[in-house]
Amino acid sequence: MQAAADDLSTPLPALRIGSDEHKELFCRVFIETHDPYDPAKVAWPDLDDATLNRLRSMPFWNEAVSTENDVARKVQKLAPLEPDPQLREAITLNGFEEGRHSSLLDHMLRHYEVPRPATREEPLSDDPLWDFMKVGYGECFDSFFAFGIYKLAGDSGFFPPALLTAVAPIVQEEARHILFFVNWIAYCRARESSAGKVAHMARCAGAMTAQVWSRAKTAISAARGGGDDAGDAATPPEDDFMMGVKDSLDVVTAAPVHPGLPERERSPHGAVRPAPAAPDVRAEAGARARARRAVALRAGRGRSPGPAHRGCRPRRARAR
Repeated sequence: MQAAADDLSTPLPALRIGSDEHKELFCRVFIETHDPYDPAKVAWPDLDDATLNRLRSMPFWNEAVSTENDVARKVQKLAPLEPDPQLREAITLNGFEEGRHSSLLDHMLRHYEVPRPATREEPLSDDPLWDFMKVGYGECFDSFFAFGIYKLAGDSGFFPPALLTAVAPIVQEEARHILFFVNWIAYCRARESSAGKVAHMARCAGAMTAQVWSRAKTAISAARGGGDDAGDAATPPEDDFMMGVKDSLDVVTAAPVHPGLPERERSPHGAVRPAPAAPDVRAEAGARARARRAVALRAGRGRSPGPAHRGCRPRRARAR
């Protein structure tokens, strides 16, 4: 931990966004800050009857589990097609962690005897890169609200701190996934030619627009009193989840978006999880994440290294 703190006090070298050093840094820090917890060994706290009933009455568990399953499948489909070894390792880990989120939720539902949801599975497209981009931007949008809801659930006493601590790994890892994703996007764009940069920006805009539109449709449906069944059947589950979660939380706030600001800042740092007993691995990982964020922000002011790189263009899957 002291070594990590010393690293923070050392001036960081300027990095060119899109350089090999940039790629190595955001991949390495993502991998090194991985938390090797086992969902089957999470110590779930005892809950009183009122909290249990509240947990069991939540109507969005099918969306939560379906979302994590589908996101994991999309990320895992891209990983083996990535030709760059470092990016492939990081994306593979990303997919593993997304699948572990589903496992953590599944263990929680089993432990508290919450009725198992009837999950649904969205068909994968023929473009894994497009799916990954949409998933990444979807997590950027949803996490802003999710982090705020997480904080509201704790501050309001809607759920006890022990339960929120047990599910905190999902919050932590979503923050890491977003940090990796925005660096990956910047890295890929910087490696493109001038024309390629324009095309890449257009595709990113398309992915963001698709996610904004899907959430707008869900919000309009909810405002009209419709539910999931009243919405567009083609809308994937991850596009419906966070827009409906807030209606299930019986909390009152004058500014529901604002709590996400401090939580979004703190989540990559490890502040929402209590530090474990020595060795303090998570605290050191949080310090590394802070260093990486500072480097990433500085890297954003760098120049493009020039030549295109196929590491952001996955190989075609071979026909069987």
